[in-house]
Amino acid sequence: MPPRFGLSTRIVHDARLEPRHLALAARHGFTTLELSATRTHIDYANPAVLQALASGLAGEGLAVSAVRAPRADGLRNGAWVVPFSLASDDAAERRHALDEATLALAIAPVIPYEVLIVHLERPRGSGDAATESLGAARKSLTVLAEAAEPLGVRLALASGGGPLSRPDALVRLIERDLDEHHAGICLDFGHAHIHGGVADAIEEAGEHMVAALLHDNHGRRDEHLVPFSGSLPWDPAMMSTQKIGYDGVLTLDVDGGADTAATLERVARACERLRDMLVTF
Repeated sequence: MPPRFGLSTRIVHDARLEPRHLALAARHGFTTLELSATRTHIDYANPAVLQALASGLAGEGLAVSAVRAPRADGLRNGAWVVPFSLASDDAAERRHALDEATLALAIAPVIPYEVLIVHLERPRGSGDAATESLGAARKSLTVLAEAAEPLGVRLALASGGGPLSRPDALVRLIERDLDEHHAGICLDFGHAHIHGGVADAIEEAGEHMVAALLHDNHGRRDEHLVPFSGSLPWDPAMMSTQKIGYDGVLTLDVDGGADTAATLERVARACERLRDMLVTF
């Protein structure tokens, strides 16, 4: 099966998702999107907004492969507004995170999608906050997985550098607590590059990898650059992706910068290079 590339709406995450953004994605050859469910980007609790988005997607010939579960009440000027966590030891915060993620699941009957990507830990730079724990994460994920199954949605736990989000920790969590729910791992290539190496992370996730977020950086901080703009070793990353038999969507998860159209031109060229790599191996 030829590789399938998608685009995350993170590329315009700071703005409301509008029809012009959908048209721009389609114009650059994308047929699949991952939606970032943040209320300031997509008002996912508003049925009228979802119906309009569904119509806009259909009009541009776009499908949705995944939705990114909410991580905060909003995003303004690149900063999270009231971030929250499914693994919080604060019962009210965890309940709020779970309620918002459940609302994101409710997108599926209006706009069908396969995977809900969930982050177990708060975004970096969240300041003073309650502690997070594996026990709290288990409680949230069990409830969320049970809500997802009737909708035909699978949970994908996003990898990262925190103790709950390392690929080895996610594999243990899935195999011990979530195996019956068919949960998987969303391997974040950029985060893996910063925290120990992409190829190793991919092979560690192995058969549990059900989603992939592709972006680049220089190995020190999370820059969300277009692939081949940083120092991530794409050849071994693509080889490992093929080695484990991953056949899901490879989602480009980049920041749009000042000129989204120009960034998309570079993203489209990067996809061609990545596609050539996968065909060569």
